[in-house]
Amino acid sequence: MNILGDDIKIIDGDISFTPGNGDFDTASGIDCLIQDILEELQFPYLDDPDHPDRGNALYCINVSSNQFNIEKLYIKQELTKIMNRDPRIKKNSVSVSISYNENNIIACITFVTINNIVENLIIPIQVQGVLQ
Repeated sequence: MNILGDDIKIIDGDISFTPGNGDFDTASGIDCLIQDILEELQFPYLDDPDHPDRGNALYCINVSSNQFNIEKLYIKQELTKIMNRDPRIKKNSVSVSISYNENNIIACITFVTINNIVENLIIPIQVQGVLQ
């Protein structure tokens, strides 16, 4: 068992199978952790009744260019909160920066795992509204 986890590998929302034998592919270690983080960012809070604390509030953001600095702070806080509640990520190791161009918001998340792996994730954030 890997300290960062083992799980069925998901590619584009579908379970991945090994060609030829039909077995499930697995995500292990840092790949498992990243898969779990990306999954967490795909649905809002309360979407899973068995785990109401899972998910995110990024779906509630409505961004306009004159409020972007406020929304940027909110996005950073929400992403930091999501990362810090994962026990596989060292506390106080998460750093989030937000940038945008045209209608795209990009989050760069840097963190350290409990087994001292430093990881950088670049994640597009889908929000309502327009940045012009």
